[in-house]
Amino acid sequence: MPVTRLHGERGAILPLFALMIIVLLAFAALSVDLGMGWVQRRTGQNAVDAAVMAGALEYLEADAPTSADVVEAVRDYVSRNIDIPPDSVDWVTCTDPDAISDGFSPMTDGDGVTMNCITLKQGGTGEDETLLRVKLPDRVVETAFARVIGMDTITVGAFAIAEIRYSDQSAILPMSLPSNHEAEECLGTPPSGQLKLDEAVACTGP
Repeated sequence: MPVTRLHGERGAILPLFALMIIVLLAFAALSVDLGMGWVQRRTGQNAVDAAVMAGALEYLEADAPTSADVVEAVRDYVSRNIDIPPDSVDWVTCTDPDAISDGFSPMTDGDGVTMNCITLKQGGTGEDETLLRVKLPDRVVETAFARVIGMDTITVGAFAIAEIRYSDQSAILPMSLPSNHEAEECLGTPPSGQLKLDEAVACTGP
């Protein structure tokens, strides 16, 4: 019986293989650029974490904390970690709609310019503690390989919130003692009894 062979599909694997290579290269390019974007976001998150803590510390340590002092501390610490100078216009144009909807109020710098991305939520009697929120201005990361699929840039951002709370603890014992202390000095009087530096000497201090 004669056998009929079909030759119409000969060579069809070549364009299919080429298409698969293009798809694989596109995914590889996307992975590399997304990885670069993730690194930039992680760097930004570290910067804003440090900045919000610096702002909260400035608020705590000042006898009469001002908005300008907090803003200055925040922008200074951001500039130490990423390329956003304290006087960058990005701070002026930055917006944080989530902060406003959550009850945060924008702070102002020394020139009276409103900082919508450096916000404070004041606590009060019977309310939540004071919160400081900092959002970084969005940063644009240029892609290297993803351009071939139409992705020229990746936008990354980060924010952090610090709770500002004054401790109500008192009479906290020291972590260490000076080398020239007197053996008779008392550390304190805890509920379990008096602590003294020398067990052979009675503790008569406060």
